[in-house]
Amino acid sequence: MYNTGLSLLPLLITLAMAFITKRVVFSLFCGITSAAFIAADFSPTNTATLIIKRIWETTELNTLVSWKMFMSNWNLFICLFLIILAIIITLISHSGGAYAYGNFISKKINTKKGAETSSLLLSFLFFVDDYFNSLTVGAVMHPITDQYKVPRAKLAFLVDSMAAPLCILSPVSSWIALIIMQLKKSGVSDIVNKDTYVLAEPFYVYIRTLPFVLYSFIIIATSWFIVRRKISFGLMAKHEDIAKKTGNLFGGKDAPHFKIKSVCPTNKNRCSIGDFIFPISTLSISIILGILYSGGYYLLGGNNNLTNSFQNAEVPIALFLGGLITWISTSIFLYFRKKLNLESFLKTSLDGTKLMMPAIIILILAWTLGTLLKDDLLTGQYLAKVLVGNIDIRLFPVMFFIASACSSFATGSSWGTVAIFFPIAIPMLMAFLRTSVPANINEISFLFPVLGAILSGAVSGDHISPISDTTIMAACSTGCSEVDHVQTQFSYAFPVLIATSIAFLVSGFIPWWNIFTNIFVSLLIGIGLCFILLEIMNRIRKK
Repeated sequence: MYNTGLSLLPLLITLAMAFITKRVVFSLFCGITSAAFIAADFSPTNTATLIIKRIWETTELNTLVSWKMFMSNWNLFICLFLIILAIIITLISHSGGAYAYGNFISKKINTKKGAETSSLLLSFLFFVDDYFNSLTVGAVMHPITDQYKVPRAKLAFLVDSMAAPLCILSPVSSWIALIIMQLKKSGVSDIVNKDTYVLAEPFYVYIRTLPFVLYSFIIIATSWFIVRRKISFGLMAKHEDIAKKTGNLFGGKDAPHFKIKSVCPTNKNRCSIGDFIFPISTLSISIILGILYSGGYYLLGGNNNLTNSFQNAEVPIALFLGGLITWISTSIFLYFRKKLNLESFLKTSLDGTKLMMPAIIILILAWTLGTLLKDDLLTGQYLAKVLVGNIDIRLFPVMFFIASACSSFATGSSWGTVAIFFPIAIPMLMAFLRTSVPANINEISFLFPVLGAILSGAVSGDHISPISDTTIMAACSTGCSEVDHVQTQFSYAFPVLIATSIAFLVSGFIPWWNIFTNIFVSLLIGIGLCFILLEIMNRIRKK
């Protein structure tokens, strides 16, 4: 039953149940049960055992038996970071910092367009990590966008569209460690050994690949175009019409139970924007220093330079430690400002934890389903086998983009998709080009658009996947229903997917040794086509 078309069934069940019942937890559990049932060869006993095993492994609670095992965590540190981040945001609201920031921004904003633009601009400040970006921007901006009747689904789209697409383009982000590691595992190395396919420094290959991550450039440009041109169509237009006419920001529905709230302080005269700037800047600085420290940066006691420290960083630990430092320092800061005592400290900590727990439950279930699809049913490998076969080499970029987008959408894991497709693409390209192994990177510059296509597909599929962690976080931080976020976002993301596919198709047929021409022409066609599609949809809707 492995690596077959049946491996797609759990995802289809999850999607169908989500759209029918509107209950995310129930839908994810249905997907998990069906995936385990298939993986266990339809044995009820083995199915139950596999579900319990995978959920237990996902929570990583078994690592609490020793300090060494605890420090090797990934998911647990991410969950702890999310709880701490929710507590920090609750502290900012309690202190009046969020109110002061909103009041400050409101003086600069007088239109709905301005409020939406502010959300996009704020995203550029949090390029270090997509989780950090999604949660912080959504929580900070929704009190401001509410004033101008921006539906929460629209804000969720703007937040989600800028998070991972922006972070993957930054050489100083949590993505760099994953990409460098996967390049090394796939045979890219500056040291010749039996496993070396491409003779090059992995970081150099990553930098040369970045201009070909076309989806990120196109979706970021699209987000700005939608805001500045007031593009509105599909289900998102319905949400905007309801918000404009009735003031209901949730598509005519009640607000979801889980959301990061903004508290209006009782004594507004004591509100200071410093209560916002201090924790946010502390968090940003602490996370960057945490990444450098965990990567062994020489100025912080290690032996690595800046590039190597980002390559070797333990990002989840850095996020957790950065959040913990910020939580403690912000609490002390507010205590001395007489805005926090023991009672309010305990209350904000409990409130922040309560706010994030429903989202963490959804995240754990989504991770569990993704693990079952990726490791037990081999869904990604099946899609790779079906979508990438014996084809014209000039079609490699567009085919790998489509294949990785489908895999990322199906598994909800952009990082897992990169891990699947890098080892497939590099040897396949070498075989098609009939180059000697190891090959000099300058001899196979066509590798750059191929790797860029895989990274683009991984980000795009994750962007629209209902079981993606960043999708869940964007919905949580903005107070939007996850089902509404997925449904409204897809109509805006679909033209971007079409335009990116065409861009990679064009890229494959432009001489790849002329890198600058390839990038300029393919990106220009992709962005131009996307803008045209959006304008057409917008005018059809108006008519």
